[in-house]
Amino acid sequence: MFAVVLVSIFMFVVSAFISINYTIIMPIRDKTLDVSKSAFLEEILNRLKDDVDPYFEKLKELNDSGKYPGNWAVVRMIMPVIEEVATTTELEITDHENDRVCKLLERLDIPYPNVVWDIYRNGLSHSERPFGLEYKGKSIIWSMSVDWDDPDEKNHSVSGQVIHINFKTLYEDFKIFIVEEQKDLGVKKPDPTLRIKIGKIYENYSGPLKDELEALVNPIT
Repeated sequence: MFAVVLVSIFMFVVSAFISINYTIIMPIRDKTLDVSKSAFLEEILNRLKDDVDPYFEKLKELNDSGKYPGNWAVVRMIMPVIEEVATTTELEITDHENDRVCKLLERLDIPYPNVVWDIYRNGLSHSERPFGLEYKGKSIIWSMSVDWDDPDEKNHSVSGQVIHINFKTLYEDFKIFIVEEQKDLGVKKPDPTLRIKIGKIYENYSGPLKDELEALVNPIT
């Protein structure tokens, strides 16, 4: 019994030592910032208004003049922000890797949200072109539009194995969701502190960036 206790104490000390030293000598770690959820969501909303609203305004101007540019760039502008906001929600989730963002897409009335997210993450998130999926010999793809006036195009839809998303509708619904999330924070319900990643800290680093990092922080005058 005494030997078992000694072994347990030894293992605890070793684990603590490894953990402490790992924290001290870890060459790359996240740089974080603590911010209230209300301030975080307000910053997100303001950035969307500054960055994305003008894009939609220009698209409408071009569409009204009979010019129809491609729209896939808007996907790259909106989806990463949806993913970021999803991490702050209290949506009920399971242990699925992307469950929280898929739950948010579902809340925003996106059909087949898990499939849509998988197509996005493996396509436009990491490559030049939109991807599709194949299941049991059938191709599953998505299409998109940015439409203001046609009631038939305003809503998302599914035709066969084609999932169609109106990104103007998604964008406006997403902004409404953020405003709803902000309501009563710090008044009728807690305004939690979020720890968000804002960069990387390199310490005791000897990887491929070392020479360039050294040159940047110790410039030759």
